[in-house]
Amino acid sequence: PLLSPHAASGGAPPGSSGAQAGTGGLAGTGNAGLQEFTPEVTRARISEFLHRHTAYELIPESGKVVVLDTSLPVQQAFHALFEQGLPSAPLWDSERLEFVGIISSSDFMNILHRIRSRPVSNEELEKLTISKWRVEAAIESGEVGGARRLVSVRPEDSLHTVAHSLLQC
Repeated sequence: PLLSPHAASGGAPPGSSGAQAGTGGLAGTGNAGLQEFTPEVTRARISEFLHRHTAYELIPESGKVVVLDTSLPVQQAFHALFEQGLPSAPLWDSERLEFVGIISSSDFMNILHRIRSRPVSNEELEKLTISKWRVEAAIESGEVGGARRLVSVRPEDSLHTVAHSLLQC
């Protein structure tokens, strides 16, 4: 469906016949429908939407998930994601027995940037594990206590709860 301010307010665009599909055939009302787009009304509609829908609705019906162990060398992780055509993967720490984060294409770009700014030998690069890189990245960014914790929610949580959890990080 086409969403526009005119369709959302139930009116047709100015200068039209008012009998467009999706508007219920109502005649254009000029600026009368714009009253519904105040910040308060918009906030209320967004809040209603976030409370009404769940995280489960965001999960694709099918797809691949590749989980990478943090002890895996960064080079192997890159090749694994590339070969699977995936932009990111959850990270499993086999020592702590928990998911600790996600590695994504932007992480690989940061690794390449770091290598260019501070040359690393091939041997060092082959030994650079995801875990070691995460610790080094946390130190460089000034994060106390290492890398940030992974935020998770349940599928039945509302999108409002999801947004709130992300904002508390």
